[in-house]
Amino acid sequence: MDVMGKAKHDHRQSGCGVAYGLDVFGDKWTLVIIKDMILSGKRQFNKFLASPEKMASNILADRLKRLEEEGIVTKTQDPESESKLIYALAPRGKELIPVVLEVMLW
Repeated sequence: MDVMGKAKHDHRQSGCGVAYGLDVFGDKWTLVIIKDMILSGKRQFNKFLASPEKMASNILADRLKRLEEEGIVTKTQDPESESKLIYALAPRGKELIPVVLEVMLW
């Protein structure tokens, strides 16, 4: 079971892109993070926490870690503060921009 209480499945073997995509970015919080990066330019943990959706810090930490593991976001040290990290969309994450915009239009 994963953090969201769902059974983990390897949809890559089945070739189902929809199932795999939903496993990676299909929960509410992951799409909110990606949306905040795209539309609001958020890049720091505390900025994501300040979103009106009021995501819990443990959920945010988990989703950022998963997005990094999937190659959707990158994590680098903030040059202005060693105790802070900066998150950015990786090329693979930028490919999700049309998806997020289409969800918003829908």
